[in-house]
This record gives sequence, structure tokens and C-alpha cells, in this order.
Amino acid sequence: MISEFSDAFLLEAERHAAWGAAQLEVLTGFLPDGPWGADLPGGSAAEGHDAIGRLAKVEVTALP
Repeated sequence: MISEFSDAFLLEAERHAAWGAAQLEVLTGFLPDGPWGADLPGGSAAEGHDAIGRLAKVEVTALP
């Protein structure tokens, strides 16, 4: 690849990108697979949907 950036800069950018990708994998491991939402002021989260596909408070968890 021809670039105007130095090899050292490109190496550091690749390491940072790999770290970011690993962080996204960890984050997605904690998120639900289906639809979900959060009410931050109310301190609750909902996961699941009703019969017509709207987000429903099927499982509510208190947020810290």
C-alpha cells in the first residue's frame, strides 16, 4: 500500500484498530441479541418485543 504516512504511524494505527475491534466484540457479548432499549432517567432496561414487533418490557432490569 502506498501511503504518505510513516510505517511507524501505520503500525500504531493498525494496533489501535485491532484494540477497537476487540472492544466491540466484548461489548456485543454483553448486549442482547434481539431488540432492546433503556430508560436511563427511569433506571430500567427492556428486552424483547410484543406480538406486532414493538419493544415491550418483557424483561426489566434495574440499572446502577
